[in-house]
Amino acid sequence: MTIMLFILGVVLLVLLFVDVHMTVFVPRGGAGPIDRRIYRGGWWMWRWLGDRFFSGTRRRWWLAQLGPVLMPLTILTWGVLLVAAFTLLYTPWVAGFTVSPAKTGPMGDLAKLLYYSGYSAVTLGVGDVTPSATTPRILAFIEAGLGFALITAGISYLLSVYNARNQSTTLSLAISHLVGRPDGQDPIDLLARTATIGSAGDLSAWMEQVSLELATLVELIGQYPLLRYFHEPNDDRAIPLAMRDLMELTTMSRTLLDRQAYPSLTQGPSMQAVHRLGLHFLGEGAPGQSPEPEAVIAQRRGRYEEARSRLEKADVILRSDADAWHRFAEMTSAWDLQDDGMRAALGYHTEADED
Repeated sequence: MTIMLFILGVVLLVLLFVDVHMTVFVPRGGAGPIDRRIYRGGWWMWRWLGDRFFSGTRRRWWLAQLGPVLMPLTILTWGVLLVAAFTLLYTPWVAGFTVSPAKTGPMGDLAKLLYYSGYSAVTLGVGDVTPSATTPRILAFIEAGLGFALITAGISYLLSVYNARNQSTTLSLAISHLVGRPDGQDPIDLLARTATIGSAGDLSAWMEQVSLELATLVELIGQYPLLRYFHEPNDDRAIPLAMRDLMELTTMSRTLLDRQAYPSLTQGPSMQAVHRLGLHFLGEGAPGQSPEPEAVIAQRRGRYEEARSRLEKADVILRSDADAWHRFAEMTSAWDLQDDGMRAALGYHTEADED
């Protein structure tokens, strides 16, 4: 029986190593097998509670609390696994563990091993429970080293995740204020202003900077999947909402505007780079993978007609209607459903909600 428990302890230790390695040290590897299930299960339960007991801004506030909860929960889970694994590893030598009667009362075998494993993992070194054999002492030394390394890795991971979250909210805020969301404007307004006052160069320069920041963010989200579960209660700081504005801006620029009149907005490398990075962020969706509902096509057509009408009223030079619609529908179908799916999954409103 003790051998089976020892083997189970080895299995738990290996599982812990795999989970920490994949979560912290593997770039773009996704979360480990344990953390991945904690994140998904925690989000499902948290969102269910939010949908059931809250609405409006209170629901958004509730969803925003999960990310900060998952972060320490991740580190706590690693600590529990480490203590449990070594508790099982000590079982073959449990008869040799002695308790100092001057410091504590009688303890059961499991309590002794769990207590010894716990204070070894956090390097307390209390010393009121001691093994007589050499092997468990060596194991305790190893556990203390692993506990220290785990605490260090956990703190570094926490700081890295929050730094990446700050980059995400900063980029979202910049996009929101450039487009003009706080003032009740949208990408069509920005495009009309840019085209009519001749500031295409300024927008292209801004897009170049955004492409660098967006590339960094795409890399960080791939490395720290926990970032996706940090719901933002304020729209102007939520990257899933800012991405739709950014993708609409690049799509309308490259499909509706006349190529000769606005070359930097229709063919500029920074505009193309931002659009490609946006597709990567949304999962690199491709058009024509499955038949789309008529409602989706009608919604897409309505957005196109609105953009064309407003840009024409602003005296913006546009492509021919047939060519522009074909290109707009093709480019939009590559990302709009993916965007709606991501926003719905993370608790944000979708285009259908807005309609």
